[in-house]
Parts: sequence; C-alpha cells; structure tokens
Amino acid sequence: PHPPPPPSSPPGVTAKDVEVDSRVVMEFGGPLGVTILMIFFPLLMCYLHVVLLRHSGRLQYPLDVEFWTDGLPHLKPTFESAALYMGFTVWQAFTA
Repeated sequence: PHPPPPPSSPPGVTAKDVEVDSRVVMEFGGPLGVTILMIFFPLLMCYLHVVLLRHSGRLQYPLDVEFWTDGLPHLKPTFESAALYMGFTVWQAFTA
C-alpha cells in the first residue's frame, strides 16, 4: 500500500515515516501566530496584573488611557523578582 522508502533513507526508516515527515505542519499558526502570541501574552499578563492590584480583580476597558497611566507605575520589577527570574534562567542554562 505504501511506496518503499527512498534508497538514501537510513536503515529502519519506513515509507510511512517518509510520508509523515514530508508534510509541513505549522503549530500555533506558524511564525505569524507565534509572533502574535509573543506580543499578546505579556500584554495580557500586564493587564491582568494591573486589574488585580488596582481594581480588585474587576475587569476594565484595556484601551482606556487612565487605566494604563494609573497602572503602569505598578509594573516595575523588584530586585527580588529580577533575582528570581535570573536565577531560574541560570538554573535552566546549567541543567540544559
């Protein structure tokens, strides 16, 4: 039912392996989708942080200028948070 694998295939590679590997599957919408996610998720986390700290968790209109002028000063990282993230990054590099 399946054609034999090409002669240059390593031993143990079946025709089904070649067929599956020849299909391109773009997860998360491909490069454009991943770029949008990389921009959107940090903005979403900032929005939720401001909503939690300044508005007791009540959702607010995110395009309101007053919302961001009131909330942006509360988004500054502390020494402890920076140390936590840097420590985690170093640990990941060490264990990789």
